[in-house]
Amino acid sequence: MSAALGRLRSVATIPYRELHRRVLCIRRARDAPAVAYDTVYRCLRPGRHRLAVELVVDIVVAITGDPDTGRAWRRAYESVVDQLSDEQTVELTTKLAPVQGIFVGRAPELNRLRSRSTEQTTVHLIDGMPGVGKTWLANEAACSAVGAVRPDLVAFVDLRGHDPVRSPADPRAVLGELLRLLSVPLARFAELTTEARSRLFRDELGDHRIVLVLDNAAGDDQLQWLLPDNAGSVVFITSRTRLRRTAGLRTPVGVLPEGDSVEMLRRMLDRDDDIELLHQLARAAAHLPLALALVGARVRAQPDWTLADQVERLAERARRLRIDAGVESALDLSYRALDAPARAMLRALSLHPARRMDLGVAAALAGVPIDQAVDQIGALLTANLLTRVGRDRVEIHELVRLFASACAYDEDPSTGRARAAVRMGTYYAATADHASRIWWRPGDQWKPVIRPASASASPY
Repeated sequence: MSAALGRLRSVATIPYRELHRRVLCIRRARDAPAVAYDTVYRCLRPGRHRLAVELVVDIVVAITGDPDTGRAWRRAYESVVDQLSDEQTVELTTKLAPVQGIFVGRAPELNRLRSRSTEQTTVHLIDGMPGVGKTWLANEAACSAVGAVRPDLVAFVDLRGHDPVRSPADPRAVLGELLRLLSVPLARFAELTTEARSRLFRDELGDHRIVLVLDNAAGDDQLQWLLPDNAGSVVFITSRTRLRRTAGLRTPVGVLPEGDSVEMLRRMLDRDDDIELLHQLARAAAHLPLALALVGARVRAQPDWTLADQVERLAERARRLRIDAGVESALDLSYRALDAPARAMLRALSLHPARRMDLGVAAALAGVPIDQAVDQIGALLTANLLTRVGRDRVEIHELVRLFASACAYDEDPSTGRARAAVRMGTYYAATADHASRIWWRPGDQWKPVIRPASASASPY
């Protein structure tokens, strides 16, 4: 299939970059997640065994401009894929390797992830915003656990909870792969339900200890069948959303401290000079590991650019509300998973000039009652797109703010953004007026006069 797609592109003589642009336009028109250039490119290379049907159809339509041809390719694709059982659609590996070179810091998190029980399965829940390095951390912790626990089995499974192309992995299919790992014959579980496979997995595991990494979980419902229940096993679960119903030791993951960000860049670039410029690059990437990795890769790929050039490039992109495509794609997956009110709240919060704000101004910006604002803020906290910094205060990461600002300019009218700014100004004016009435005493020489903000004075 991939070879046929490649031949179709060659006949049409469409450059890969132009093909990627067309695919993005097609997916944007139906509000589908964006796909990276490399994803489209690999779909056209011979030897690719698993392709997402929607992406295949999008590529065909982008090449031919004919939806009917796309539907014909869909039928051909499904006639082939239907011959495969669902057990063959899960990617499980039994090899773990430390992330060489670019994994730095995280000592407090690793110390917490070393906690384990000898009487029951230890489950570690690792959550954080997109691109914060959850998979790297889980992999590093799992490698450490392998040395300490000396398990009988090791497995790493991508659950595809947030994947730009493929649907989340079916727990029944994941259990099929785990049963294969335990050398259980297919005939014993081929017809079993998810619940029955889960019981069989736990029975067959018995006293065998397993170090299991369940990466990129979609949520609690996907996980409930996959956890061992024996003594000594260790499970590391990563998720972009905070898991409420899965019992375990939670380890939230934030961005790197500046020193670790600079050290990560220094290792990637293998240079000890221009430390101040490395600090500026780290700050421009907002200390997000994914952004730092992309910055480091770009610096290596452009040796004729100085570090000062790269700093200026990132600053210019920030002024234009643009971030690197890899970070944007990761954030877009989380953004599209939100409901409409939560997405609107995130866009509204991006209009605030500061990264930290209270619930009152959040409600004012979004133009909703405080109880609705609390629910929407809660959804953003669960998705790790905001961080709680006090009882009634939240913080938005700089790259999330830039992403949400771009979404606001794309999705909200300028008049709506102006009204949000006026509501914010009025809220602060009313708050200041209320404070002055509390603290001003009749004998004082001066009392501030607060006037509501006007739309014409709005900077938005």
